[in-house]
Amino acid sequence: MRAAVLGAWLSSLTLLAPLPTSAQSPPTSPAYEAGIDALERGFPEEALTHFERAVELDPRPHHVLALAATLQELRRPTEAIAWYDRLLADEFGPLAEDRRRAVAGARASAASLQGRLRITTSATGQVEVEVDGVSAGVVTADAALEVSLDSGPHVVRVVGGASSRVSVAVGEVRSVAVEAASPAASVIEERPEAGRDPAPWIVFSLAAIPLAVGVGTAIPFQLELDQARAEREHALAVPHAEAAETFGLVATISFAISGAIALASLVWGLVEISAGAP
Repeated sequence: MRAAVLGAWLSSLTLLAPLPTSAQSPPTSPAYEAGIDALERGFPEEALTHFERAVELDPRPHHVLALAATLQELRRPTEAIAWYDRLLADEFGPLAEDRRRAVAGARASAASLQGRLRITTSATGQVEVEVDGVSAGVVTADAALEVSLDSGPHVVRVVGGASSRVSVAVGEVRSVAVEAASPAASVIEERPEAGRDPAPWIVFSLAAIPLAVGVGTAIPFQLELDQARAEREHALAVPHAEAAETFGLVATISFAISGAIALASLVWGLVEISAGAP
């Protein structure tokens, strides 16, 4: 992590940290301190876990700001802005004016890391749209829908219809046009397709077993045969010739079995296809 960024974070956190009112009211929690330590060591992912825990146990303003700032550092500005907005709404307690300005500045900085998606349609009526599986609202031919989001790839989907993938860069406004879902198309998609019996093709694949045995024995057959032919003395050639004969017999039988299985299953499959044809 860059020292300048870390220094800005720590100064902002110190600005929001309330002064203790008594010995029984410490200004921070152990989870918060662990998060600050993780930031100083350059591990914002680890810090995020600690700050989430701190906010869960004690949602003080400086705990929430630490969480939001860490999300911003991790290039998750949309989530960070949601926390900044809750701070500015005094959801975690009232903020002094200078502290409110600090949070507003952090929010503006996070917003500069976002991209924007401008969704349009030429369809009649309202088209409901989701972005990354979350409802983004409705768009009409007269009113486009604009969504601020993190940079990177996103999925835009018409509810009940087609989806498309778009990528948005930091500071970019990307336009995408959508069309209304087709009721007829939806019905076709939901209608189950009649399946075919996979048994013939499973049996067909079993033909590979004897085929592999045949190939495996054909190789030593050829080696033994070559060795028998190379021997000058008959007595030495006989064992190799007998071995070649054995391997050759096994290979021949294996190839015959494989061919029979393949042919039978192929005929079976063609009969199934013919029977299921409209």
